[in-house]
Amino acid sequence: MIVRFQPSVGRFSDGLTAEDGTFEMTYTIDTMGVEVDTHEVVVLWSPPTEDGRVKPSRLQRDVLADFQKHGPIKVTIDKPQRNFEIKLPR
Repeated sequence: MIVRFQPSVGRFSDGLTAEDGTFEMTYTIDTMGVEVDTHEVVVLWSPPTEDGRVKPSRLQRDVLADFQKHGPIKVTIDKPQRNFEIKLPR
């Protein structure tokens, strides 16, 4: 599953989730992190195989369902941070 932080202006950052729900954000190929700004956070399911045989885990299904029900999350990143946590379900 992909976590996307879209700032109010500029380029988004993406992160691929691990099985435990953790993720690391990538801004560009050689820059990690997220811009300081207010972001809209969304999740995307992109099966890792073209035929779609890999299905989301239970945790991933729960997260996808939360975003389908409630929509994007608005977060403000006001200074560089090493860790950021999103609490789900809302």
